[in-house]
Amino acid sequence: MTHTRIAFAQFLRGLAAAAVVVSHLGYLIWRSPEMIGSLIAYPGLADIIRAVDFTPVTDFGIAYFWGHFGVALFFLISGFVIPFSVSTMSRRGFAIARILRIWPTYLFGLALAVGCIALNAASAGRPFPYSAGQILLNALIVTRWPTLTPSIDGIIWTLEVELFFYATCLVFMDQIRTCDRRLFLTALGVIPLAYLIPLGSGIILRAGMPIYAIAFWASTVPVYVCFMFCGTAFYFHYKGRLSLPGLCMTQLLLLLCFIVSLQIGFLATPDWSAPVAYVAAFVVFGLCFLMRESFSILPDWVRWPFAVLADVSYPLYAVHGVFGYTILVRALAAGMSAWVAVGVAAAAVFTVATAVHFLIELPSQAYGKTLAAKIGPRTAAAGPAIAN
Repeated sequence: MTHTRIAFAQFLRGLAAAAVVVSHLGYLIWRSPEMIGSLIAYPGLADIIRAVDFTPVTDFGIAYFWGHFGVALFFLISGFVIPFSVSTMSRRGFAIARILRIWPTYLFGLALAVGCIALNAASAGRPFPYSAGQILLNALIVTRWPTLTPSIDGIIWTLEVELFFYATCLVFMDQIRTCDRRLFLTALGVIPLAYLIPLGSGIILRAGMPIYAIAFWASTVPVYVCFMFCGTAFYFHYKGRLSLPGLCMTQLLLLLCFIVSLQIGFLATPDWSAPVAYVAAFVVFGLCFLMRESFSILPDWVRWPFAVLADVSYPLYAVHGVFGYTILVRALAAGMSAWVAVGVAAAAVFTVATAVHFLIELPSQAYGKTLAAKIGPRTAAAGPAIAN
């Protein structure tokens, strides 16, 4: 495996990071100031935003396009890259490596969000909106969605999906290692889950917590994992175990299951904005995959910005939300123009993310890989040439 053949995924990781940050700092806070004001405990945010002359980034008439697009790219990249790790680690080693890949960086991002919210609430003369128990449930990640605990940072749901995908990979590790195409038939089970649980939500709701919360989780998280399997299908083709016609048929099945499940369950949107954005991300990923050899000849000035963003993409994702919003609104309150405030917020987010990358992400990731190597033998020598 060569570095040039994986370069397309690294490029797309940088694009995904840029799309999410642009969506939040250049679109969402301007389109939904009340929602963001509630998220960061800054009650005066809406008034500040409305008093500023700023044209948000276009969404092409598709609500929240860039946010959906960026997250969808991240999901596809994980679906493509994680099987490389699955194929080179034992089950215990893979679990340990993933835990140390996700939690240390996320805990810093959560602590930063909690600090910003506490500062904003204190400045507004309001009590801190979360209990210690709610912070703990967010910190544990996997306990947040099944308990319907409010999201503190607004981005935790994607990590919950990511972790469920890791668990799925552990269960189907043998099938992934052998590129067993029957794995993708499990996507057919997502449709009845997404349809039947909301249909019986009244009965389930009367059963109370935690049954309702677990049922809600079971009908939503697997929908996104179905989409992540699209990346895994690309991996099977990359390994030479799935023909191009087979890849096309598999992707058609997975996309159909994903879109149907997304639009018949709790996650349904009347304007179809999410499915459209996810399909757009799939098309971009697919085209880049087919042209992957061309990425090695791109000029450095094209690749470098995306490579830099890709390197810090996870810490950037973990810290950009509440922290970025807080910096932006306080810059506006201090009298800065909208574009300057957005630039200051983006620079602050990137600076913190870079520090977290070197001080937390890289050391914890390296330690995780070292532990994984000690815990269980590798089954192959090669690994992906991008961070995962």
